[in-house]
Amino acid sequence: MTKKKGDYTVICSDESAAAGKYLSAFIYFVFFAIPIIWLIGMWSESGSIYATDRLSQLYVPGLVLFAIGALFFRGFFFSIMSVISIIKGKAQITVNNDGIKIFEDKFRYWADIELVQLTTDFDHKYIAVKCIDPLESMNYALSHPMDTAEFKDFNKLKDILDNFTDKVKILEF
Repeated sequence: MTKKKGDYTVICSDESAAAGKYLSAFIYFVFFAIPIIWLIGMWSESGSIYATDRLSQLYVPGLVLFAIGALFFRGFFFSIMSVISIIKGKAQITVNNDGIKIFEDKFRYWADIELVQLTTDFDHKYIAVKCIDPLESMNYALSHPMDTAEFKDFNKLKDILDNFTDKVKILEF
């Protein structure tokens, strides 16, 4: 989704992508809650806290359930964070007549850039920025390219970038 903010054009994830993230967050939460509830049930059935013989038998299963719950909590947390970034309209690419900023990296001026290469490698998509100074060159992997219309079809992204620069080569590979 493309937004205009002053003289900047901001490319961010489409809001329609948030629906799938809501579903995945709910599923992760359910799979997180099951082992945690099971763990609480095992602990409460063990009787007294001082019954060490029973607690020692529950140590390994409890540790395994806790690890499984932690893995699902991680998925739940990251899906909630991606929903928040989609709703806030967090910028993935910011472009104006002076230069380009990809993700949260530094702003690069068009005068310093030789080539912007848009690459599709099987199911992964990349944006490579080749600068005059080789130390400034960077390759960005797009984390969720199907969440953004401009990343699904690189021709849309190329058209947007062509509006801002004539000197930089923009190639699709």
